[in-house]
Amino acid sequence: MDGYRALAVAIIREVVRDISVGPRGDNRSAYLSALAFLRTPLFNSICDNLGMDSTVVKRKILQLSASKPGKAVKVKTKKPAWLAGNLRFWLDASPQNQKRKSG
Repeated sequence: MDGYRALAVAIIREVVRDISVGPRGDNRSAYLSALAFLRTPLFNSICDNLGMDSTVVKRKILQLSASKPGKAVKVKTKKPAWLAGNLRFWLDASPQNQKRKSG
């Protein structure tokens, strides 16, 4: 994985972490920043460059939100299952990788 792709994946992982922890306590600022980032052209560009549909990725990330009232925040230390398996699939299935494999 080249440097740009590694950085792009790290950014997406950080957004996933910040949103999955939720807006409580010390994470409130990071949570709000991550939500705002999902609305930027940069997020769409990162997803496009990784060969992922930004709308689908955004929907899945938002499903991780721990901001439901009355629920305790549960911090996961592992990547969400959909990201662990599907991100690898998306990276392998991206048009850029398909060209490399066939060429």
